[in-house]
Amino acid sequence: MAGNPSTRRLREPRQALQVTISIDDSSRNEPQVYTTGSLISGRAIIRSDIDAYCEDAEILLLGLAGTRLELTRHKPTRALSPFLKMYMMTEAGDGGILELESPFPGPIAAGETISIPFRFVVPQYLLEGSCRHPCASHAVWERHSHLPPTLDGASDIEEHEFLARGRIQYYVEMRLRCYDDDVGSGAGCGMSKVVAGRQVVTILPALPELPPLPLDSVAPGSFLPSKSVVVRRNLVQRAGRLAVSSAQPPAMMLDPSGRSSPCSVVRMDLDFRPGDCSARPPPSRLVVSGTALGTTHLCAEPSELLPELSGEFGGGGGGKSPTTVQYSSTCELFPRTPLKPAWRWSQDPTDGGGGGGGGCYRAQLEMPLLLPACQRKPILPTFYSCLISQTYILEVKISLGCATSDLSLTLPLQIGVCSTDFSPSLTPATLDSRY
Repeated sequence: MAGNPSTRRLREPRQALQVTISIDDSSRNEPQVYTTGSLISGRAIIRSDIDAYCEDAEILLLGLAGTRLELTRHKPTRALSPFLKMYMMTEAGDGGILELESPFPGPIAAGETISIPFRFVVPQYLLEGSCRHPCASHAVWERHSHLPPTLDGASDIEEHEFLARGRIQYYVEMRLRCYDDDVGSGAGCGMSKVVAGRQVVTILPALPELPPLPLDSVAPGSFLPSKSVVVRRNLVQRAGRLAVSSAQPPAMMLDPSGRSSPCSVVRMDLDFRPGDCSARPPPSRLVVSGTALGTTHLCAEPSELLPELSGEFGGGGGGKSPTTVQYSSTCELFPRTPLKPAWRWSQDPTDGGGGGGGGCYRAQLEMPLLLPACQRKPILPTFYSCLISQTYILEVKISLGCATSDLSLTLPLQIGVCSTDFSPSLTPATLDSRY
């Protein structure tokens, strides 16, 4: 039975004993994407050219995150976090560990091929001890306890350089402790050696919609949910003042394959106050566009805060923000679109000042957000882990005309991953106003 060509053999004493991992239903052209509750199954294949004795064997599902930050010219800063380790043991242990159908301990004859089945279920959360560093709040710790998605694989040089600095990988690995010669019981005879083989798997876990970020705890300038501008008839005359406000839109939810086109909608409230009683009505035509800014945050050590609420992003709380390198990319969510707001006059009897007669024009705009699907690789959702996080910002631009400055709003944006029938619904904790 041929092994998967992407399997890596870690240690092979004298090239005599080899271990390969074969994943069921895997395709060479398009790797299967697993999500929360998915079954990862396959076979570990052992081939030996000599007589050997295997003392024990284990098959694991491992998750590993690592960063390499070139903060100085001569000495890069490296951080490594093994966050997931699931075993299939040769004997059933406490906690419901699955039993591995293994012939070991026992001998392996020269020329013999042994195939051992394995199966893992992608968990909902990491183990409680996976995130051991201090966190500013329980909500931050809970976000670190979700499985992060695979961050690996690229085709162009720039992304290869980026992923060399930050990577999240999952793989199935088999480890054998054996002796080169058949020594019967194997105990206390000869020198034991470890032979291992592994196969990378792609995981996109279910990531629920998170509560909106507490923008009141963010330093000014990080996000801009509202803004106003003077509307001019020409370069000299003022027609009034237009205020635009919005809030964090609902999350854009991916399907578990990561290749869908997630969508959402952003709502904007418009408030136009005329400069005087004889002023003209508000602008009848606006041009609106929207762009998503995705940022990958790579930390030199585990972070105690969320990246939007720490460091240069501002943020209170007593958490520590480590040295972080960020890589950003933009994607157009909707192009420049001309709109005609449905203005309505709203009388405000409590507003006794101003020349607008104590009232204003109001309107509401709704713009659909659509993230184009990427056929080359899955879309990376919003996630927070100890070393690596991915966040998104929505920038909305409103153009009023050549005589008036444009308006720009910046809002938090989340991309989540839908649950499947096999994965339970997730309810994340809410961040308080400090974090």
